[in-house]
Amino acid sequence: MYDGLAAHRGTRLLSGFLSLEIAHADPSVNSFYGVHTGLAMGSINRCGSDEQKQRWLPPMARLEKIGAFAITEPHGGSDVAGGLETTARRAGGHWVLNGAKKWIGNGTFADLIVVWARDEADGEVKGFVVEKGTPGLAATKIEGKVALRTVQNADIALTDCEVSEDNRLQNASSFSDTNDVLRLTRGGVSWGSVGCMMAAYELALEYAQSGSSSAGPSPPSSSCRTIWPPCEPGRSGKGQAVTALAAEAPWSWAARQQYQAATVRYGR
Repeated sequence: MYDGLAAHRGTRLLSGFLSLEIAHADPSVNSFYGVHTGLAMGSINRCGSDEQKQRWLPPMARLEKIGAFAITEPHGGSDVAGGLETTARRAGGHWVLNGAKKWIGNGTFADLIVVWARDEADGEVKGFVVEKGTPGLAATKIEGKVALRTVQNADIALTDCEVSEDNRLQNASSFSDTNDVLRLTRGGVSWGSVGCMMAAYELALEYAQSGSSSAGPSPPSSSCRTIWPPCEPGRSGKGQAVTALAAEAPWSWAARQQYQAATVRYGR
C-alpha cells in the first residue's frame, strides 16, 4: 500500500475487504480506519518526500501516531478546488497557517493533521503536517451528531499556526495532488458502504424471520414472512432469502449488486 515500506504494504483489494468487514461491524470504526490509513497516511505516501515517509508512516502503521485529514471548511467540502479559504504564508524557514476546517474526523485526538491550505504567494494548494500541540492549532469536538457518533469530528481553528518547512509535504504543489489522494480513497468508501448495506440487510432479515417479539416491535406480518421462507435443508437462510427476493420482484442496478454480493458471501 505504501511504496518503499514493504513491511506495511497491502493490496487495494485487501484494503477494500478490510473496509467492508469493519463497516459491517461498525461504520464509525471504519471511518476512523479510512481517515487514518487512507487520507492521512495516503497523503504522506503520495505527497511526502522519502524522509517524510520514513519519519511518519511506520509509527502510523503501528498506530503509535494517529492521523487526520483537514480539507473541509465551513463553506465547502472536497469541492474546494477553486475556493480553499485556509491560507499559508512562507516566513523564512517556516509557514504561517490561518483559517478554519470543519467536520475533521479524528481531529480531536490526532497526533498528525494533514492540513491543506492555499499558498498566498502563488495561489496553489499545498499540504502541511501539523503536529498535535502546535501553537495556534485548536480542535473542538462537534457535539450532537445524528450518525457516526463514535467518530470524533472536530472544528479546527488555525490562528497564526507556525509549521516548519520540513513539515510541508514536498510533493504537494497544487490541488491536483490533493485530488489524487481523494481519488485513491474513493474505493474504500464504496467498500464501506457495501458493508453497511449488508449489515442493514442482515438485521432486517433477522427481524423479518423472527416469529415473535417479547418486548420490542410487533412481529412481522404474514405477508412479510412469506418473503423470507423457512430455510430448506442444506441451505443457508440468508442465501435462500436473497434468492427468493430475486425471483419476486424487479430490482434496480444497485439492489442487484447487493444481491450478488450477498449470494457470494452466504451461498445460494
